[in-house]
Amino acid sequence: MAKVKTFLLSFLIAALSILFIAGCSTDTGTGSGGGTDNGGEQTGLTPIDLTTNPFSLLGVYQVDLYGIDDEPVNEPTQASELRVGLNLATAAGGMGAPEVLMLLNFDGSIIPFDDYVINLGNMGGGDLNDFISTTFASLGAELIEGDQYGLYFTLDPAKNPQYQPLVTKNVIQDGQYLKLKLTKIKDIAQDSGLGDTDVPQDPEKPLEVTDIAFDKTIHNITTTESFQLQTYFAPVGATSNLTWETDNTQVATVENGKVTILKNGNATITATTENGKTATLEIKEAVLGEISLDKNALTLYVNNDGTDAQTHPLVLSGVPDILGATVTYETDNSETVVSVSQDGLITAKAAGQANVTVKVSVGGVEKTATCVVTVEAYPEGIVFEKFEYGVALGSTIKIQPYLMGTTEYATPVTYSTDKGGIINIDNEGNITTIQTGDVEVTATYSVGGKDYTATCTVGVYTPIDITRPDTLVGTYEFVEFTSDSSAMFGIKVYVGTKDESKYSGSVQRMIGEMSLTYTGNNVNMTTKIQMESSKLEDQGEVAGIDARLEQLALTNYDAIQYAGGGATFGTTGSQQQGIVTQEGDMLLITQSFRKGGSIAGADVTVKTYVRKKSDIPKQLNNLRYFDYLDFGKSSPSNAREHSLGDGSPEKEPYYTYGVVNYN
Repeated sequence: MAKVKTFLLSFLIAALSILFIAGCSTDTGTGSGGGTDNGGEQTGLTPIDLTTNPFSLLGVYQVDLYGIDDEPVNEPTQASELRVGLNLATAAGGMGAPEVLMLLNFDGSIIPFDDYVINLGNMGGGDLNDFISTTFASLGAELIEGDQYGLYFTLDPAKNPQYQPLVTKNVIQDGQYLKLKLTKIKDIAQDSGLGDTDVPQDPEKPLEVTDIAFDKTIHNITTTESFQLQTYFAPVGATSNLTWETDNTQVATVENGKVTILKNGNATITATTENGKTATLEIKEAVLGEISLDKNALTLYVNNDGTDAQTHPLVLSGVPDILGATVTYETDNSETVVSVSQDGLITAKAAGQANVTVKVSVGGVEKTATCVVTVEAYPEGIVFEKFEYGVALGSTIKIQPYLMGTTEYATPVTYSTDKGGIINIDNEGNITTIQTGDVEVTATYSVGGKDYTATCTVGVYTPIDITRPDTLVGTYEFVEFTSDSSAMFGIKVYVGTKDESKYSGSVQRMIGEMSLTYTGNNVNMTTKIQMESSKLEDQGEVAGIDARLEQLALTNYDAIQYAGGGATFGTTGSQQQGIVTQEGDMLLITQSFRKGGSIAGADVTVKTYVRKKSDIPKQLNNLRYFDYLDFGKSSPSNAREHSLGDGSPEKEPYYTYGVVNYN
């Protein structure tokens, strides 16, 4: 029998089953042999076709001629046959290996070949039919040209050691090979062993049994079980009553060929014909070999408080049931990372890594197998870095959610939208635009059996063109905010800057938006900027101005007249006026004004860069972006959800965290 490597089982079994069903006839050959019609062709048989139906080679073959080290020209003196079977039942579900079965009943001798191993190392991803036909060719099978039921079979021990019993049985001498010319006389279905011996004996001319054999010569114990031995006689058609016995009734019993394993050990089953011919089956004691677990490495999840702990039941294999082995499980981490029960159930306890080892002992022999278990904490959630994204029509952007409280992206995620026709988004977060409008995007991240979602709004807007004021209408996000000032006596007044070099650790978060409308010749702008800068170290009050009061500033600009057609518009002179220019896809509002009195005050220049994110102007007066008094940790702020750590993130968006309604 030939055992096929496990990594090809699923592919092999599925493909072979389809081929067999499609290519074989409904007569599986478990009854009488095929007949011959008036044209001389076989009927009720599957023609041999190794190209499209390798299963067609399975069957019983009559030996017409044979040759030793030469072409087959000699006729057997007694009826002879070769049987070829395939057992896929042992491979069901990938739990075992398929078996190729062969038995030669030749000229008074029976030779079961049950030690053959096919080498699948070179199969790779090749064509299955080619592989199977090549495999049978390596066994010595060769089609007879022009004969759909004819086959040559070369049995050469020098090429295939499984044919060595031919030498043991004195059919050939050492160094020789046997070549057979065969004719198929019956099909053998897969999983039916080697078929039955249904050639009737002529009662008037009984054939004396010259040899007897079982369908296998060795049985390795794996568990307590029962199985039926198949018995074959030579010559073909001979039969005999049999006497059955076992040399160790404590290990195995036998009755009419049915063998029952009672316990672990060695035994020999013997069948004796009426004229004294014998066949034997060696029962081999099960021994503890290498053991394995279903997982060599495993990741489990648990909440930081130890709740919602994942579990995994380890599956141990390689231990015969009959051994009565001692099995223990243990972990090297004092069960602080994981715990393990004595039936192999692993339970996550806390983040970390641990080795779970199973030890199996039998008769002083101990084998071990280990699974490396990594425990990770479930994330608090996932969140986009912004509540709102903007993308110009005809442009593309990429959005990805973070694992909450970290600077790591959640990956992989799937994306969905609440409406179609505005954007397309792939599962990498790449967005292409279709038309203007707003759409809600939901990202779903799955880990440890849990699903996490994050939502944001993506606005597809009309690209800005400062020469066309209608394209400027909408809502803008704060991109950059700088200020500079000069005053007498070297006093500096800084009004809301993210330049931390001027404030020692003061500005920790900042966010701003602008709403822009256009009426007649007037451009109306409203901005709201909030920053967290509660520590303005080394900055005293100047003319009663405390920069901390600038932390939440709503500015309604004076209406700016749009001159039309130019690259700049607006006026300056007060804090509520500005000159607007375009820099790429951003607007720059430059303000110059006097802060404080004529002596103690300062001349201030503020530059605000904004980028459009929607064609719809937003009402900003009731918006509060985060609660600066409690660093975003108290209601009604969403800032902590969108914080990428305990402090300010180092990367952009430094100050764009989204908004909450605040009345």
